[in-house]
Amino acid sequence: MFGLLPENMEGLGLIQDHQLLLSDALRHAALYHAKTPVISRLRDGSFQYSNWDELERRVRKLASALTAAGVERGDRVATLAWNNQRHVEAYFAISAIGAVCHPINPRLFPEQVGYIAQHAGDAGLLYDLEYEALADTVEKACGGLLFRVALCDARELPGTASAGAMAYEDFISAFDADEFDYPTFDERTGASLCYTSGTTGNPKGVLSTHRALLLHAMSGRTSDLFDLRPMSRALCIVPLYHAHASWGLPFAAAMTGCALVLPGLQLDGASLVDLINGQQVTVANGVPTVWQTLSDHLTSSGGSVDTLKRIVVAGSAPSPTLLGHLANRYDIDVCHIWGMTETGPCGTSGAIVPGASPDPVVRNTKQGRGLFGIQMRISNDTHKHCPWGEDHIGALQVRGLHVISGYYKQEGAGSVDADGWFNTGDVATIDENGYLKIVDREKDLVKSGGEWISSIDVENAAVSHPGVKEAAVIAMPHERWGERPLLLVVRSVDTDVSADEILAHLGERVAKWWLPDEIVFVEELPKTGTGKVMKAELRKQFSEAVGEV
Repeated sequence: MFGLLPENMEGLGLIQDHQLLLSDALRHAALYHAKTPVISRLRDGSFQYSNWDELERRVRKLASALTAAGVERGDRVATLAWNNQRHVEAYFAISAIGAVCHPINPRLFPEQVGYIAQHAGDAGLLYDLEYEALADTVEKACGGLLFRVALCDARELPGTASAGAMAYEDFISAFDADEFDYPTFDERTGASLCYTSGTTGNPKGVLSTHRALLLHAMSGRTSDLFDLRPMSRALCIVPLYHAHASWGLPFAAAMTGCALVLPGLQLDGASLVDLINGQQVTVANGVPTVWQTLSDHLTSSGGSVDTLKRIVVAGSAPSPTLLGHLANRYDIDVCHIWGMTETGPCGTSGAIVPGASPDPVVRNTKQGRGLFGIQMRISNDTHKHCPWGEDHIGALQVRGLHVISGYYKQEGAGSVDADGWFNTGDVATIDENGYLKIVDREKDLVKSGGEWISSIDVENAAVSHPGVKEAAVIAMPHERWGERPLLLVVRSVDTDVSADEILAHLGERVAKWWLPDEIVFVEELPKTGTGKVMKAELRKQFSEAVGEV
């Protein structure tokens, strides 16, 4: 496993040289934290109780099965699954043999799933039974697969399953964990391929390496992000198919040796509260819509989540109302961060530092400072590399230890410049203390009369009204001003707030010229699989002139 440096390497230190591989984190967990639990909620709502030792042995069996099935180093193996133990096993086993785990978002349209599978050139597939039809799509798009394995045992495999499908437990049963030895290879080998919508065109592949994911996990386990200790109980709410395995939380948990809790399909407020309390979860990750759902349930039920001490929030900006509710009413340390699939994924830390505001709402309206190994800059027409200060607004660009150097198959040319700066597509500021504040996505800003209106700020002001559950601002064409904001509102339950009431509320919180020309009430806002509002869909839906909406 370890290699000694050659002799006569003058000037180098005398330390053993070892490749950084994801399997190192798993072996550490099995060796030093063997009996620490790994808990997975099954599709029927019951729980599967395992531990790091058992999970690691099953990973070795799966790694042998994959090798026997013909998977070679560099091959892509797709998954279509939610957060359960078998999916975690797949992520570790596929990467352990030098292949690439390619988790596909099952909430995408079948045409998108087919495009992504074909573009990746997937060699095999592991999938949850709920996605049998999408598994057909993947197999057809790839022109056949080496194997198609349903993440279940033989008793669960339905008679209607594809003729070539095999149950996971049968797939690994013939192999002995003790006969598998983890191979060593270059730490720059691809390990995780996640597709992202990016800013334009078809989804693009982000191929991360063992080295990048392990370095990210080292940051992830610290107080900068998840603040993990061996006694922590970490809940992965963010889907494993999103941004390299739930923001790398399973890798950080294995490295720490803490308990890992996997929620399966049940992500409604009641189920999450039951899971957090029943499994004594101490830390969790999730997008704002998840925490809003949990907060709404706690309010209506009068419940609590006493063991939950820290949550990491990203994906979109949580409203100040939600932040205040979680922090002040339930005493939860909210760590608001920023990141993208392309940044590996987490790029900033919301951890408290000296001089930070004691008010959690004020502190978390910004997305934090750069993690170790991440450099950020604001670039605009005045400065390519702006000085820190909130008076400088422009394109957010980043580079660092786990930031992409380019997209898979060299697509998206020009996204990374010659000096390694990746253009994120976000418009932001960095204050004098190095704290990032996302103003908006470039494509979501409203440019009215030559001046920018932040959709995020207007949305946050709107949802601070008790009658507003959700809000989204999109730009609508305007003959005089170029664009004007249209505000779409989902009313809170059992309320009948009017447009005039919302406008009066906004008038006390944003500039007059930021006020939307019209407010449209809708039953719901379309969202991606990770809870982000699909503004492109809204722009398409409300493409008429504002006055005609």
